[in-house]
Amino acid sequence: MTAIRSGALILPANSDVPQVGQRNGYLSNETWVLALATFLSLTKRRGQADKWLKPDVAALLPKADRYLARRPDLLEPLLAIS
Repeated sequence: MTAIRSGALILPANSDVPQVGQRNGYLSNETWVLALATFLSLTKRRGQADKWLKPDVAALLPKADRYLARRPDLLEPLLAIS
């Protein structure tokens, strides 16, 4: 299977759905923070995680929040489930 790699995204040759790539089995900080921001948005706990995060990771959280605010279509299907 051939794949096109761009940063942390992997687009397999036989698929239209990008998959989040991993480096040596670990998620990048950016990918991890986006998942965390999604969880915090869905559970309405934004602001409660900063004190538990490493400073470099906590610094990425506002960027992930802004991304999700610009793309409400990403959270709509998840909100419909809950």
